[in-house]
Amino acid sequence: MKYLLCGLGSIGRRHLDNLISLGEKDIIAYRRKNLLIDGVSIKIPIFTDINEAIVQKPDVAFITNPSAFHMQLALKLARSGCHLFIEKPLSINLKGSEELLEISREKKLAIFIGFMMRYHPAVRQIKEWISHDLIGFPISVRMSCGEYLPLWHPHEDYRKSYAGNAKLGGGPIFTLCHEIDILSWLFGQPVNLFALSSRKSSLEITTEHAVEILMQFKDKLVAEIHLDYLQNPAERKWSIIGNEGKIEFDYYSNILELHSYKNKEKIVTKETIIYNDRFKRNDMFKLELKSFIDSIRMNKETEISLQDGIDNLKILLSTHKSIKEKRLVKIEEIRP
Repeated sequence: MKYLLCGLGSIGRRHLDNLISLGEKDIIAYRRKNLLIDGVSIKIPIFTDINEAIVQKPDVAFITNPSAFHMQLALKLARSGCHLFIEKPLSINLKGSEELLEISREKKLAIFIGFMMRYHPAVRQIKEWISHDLIGFPISVRMSCGEYLPLWHPHEDYRKSYAGNAKLGGGPIFTLCHEIDILSWLFGQPVNLFALSSRKSSLEITTEHAVEILMQFKDKLVAEIHLDYLQNPAERKWSIIGNEGKIEFDYYSNILELHSYKNKEKIVTKETIIYNDRFKRNDMFKLELKSFIDSIRMNKETEISLQDGIDNLKILLSTHKSIKEKRLVKIEEIRP
C-alpha cells in the first residue's frame, strides 16, 4: 500500500518512523513547506499541494495536522478513496462528520481515530477487571492529567504552538482528551456534564489553562476529570471506585493496582502490576498502527471507529458549551 502523511509535526513524524520500522517503504508526504525530512532511511517525496499528493494515488492517508483542519482534509481524501488514520480529536466541530460517515460507508473505507492510550497494557487490564466485576458495580471515577505545556517541545516556542492556539483546536480539552475517550470506552457515552475552566496562570496562550469536568452516565456512575497545562512534573492518575473494590493507575510510575473486597468483609485482596520492564510509550503507537493496517488488509471494522471519534467530539463540545454557558449540558444537545 502507498501511504500519505499529511503533516509532519511530532506526531506525524512518529507515525512516519513507525511505518518505516514496520517495513513500509511506499510513503509520500504533504506539508505546507517543502522542508527536508532528516534522519529517515528512505526517500520521502514531499508535496506542498494536496491535489498533487492525491494524484499519486495513495491508498492510506494519515491526518496529523492541527485539529482545525482535520475534517476538510479528511473529506477531500475520503472522496478520493483513501483509508484514513485521523489523529485525535476528530475535529473542532461536527461540521462534515455525517458526510464523512456516508462517504466511508459508500466507499467501504477504514477510518481510525488515534486514541493510542487504549493500547496501553494497563488500560486493557482495567477493562478486563471491570468486565469481570472485580470491583463490583462502578460508582465513581476520578482522573487527573496535567503536563507543563512549555516542556512539550522544548525546541519550539510554546506560545506559537498549535496546542495553545484556540483557533487551531488547541487547549487541554481538545489535546488531552484521552481520559474522556477511555471513560467512554469503559462505561459508554455520558448523559450530561458540567465544566469550569481557569485561565489564571502565567501561560501566554489563547486557550483554557486548566479544566474541571463532572460527568454522569446512564447507570448513575459519576466521573470527575481534571486537565491542565501546568503540572511539572507531569501527572496522570486514575481511580475507579466500585462497591466491591477500586482500581488505581499511575501512568508515569507505570503502576496499576487492584483492591478487591466483598461487602461486609474486612479482607482486601491487592494485585499490583508494574509495567516499567515490559512497556515503552511508543508501543502504544505501534499497536494502534498495526491494528489500523490489519483492519484494511482484512477488510474489517477499525477498533477505534469514526463513530468513536464523533462521540468523543460531542463530549468535548459539550464541555466547551458548559464552560461558555455556565450550566449543565446534556450530550444529546450537541448536533451537527
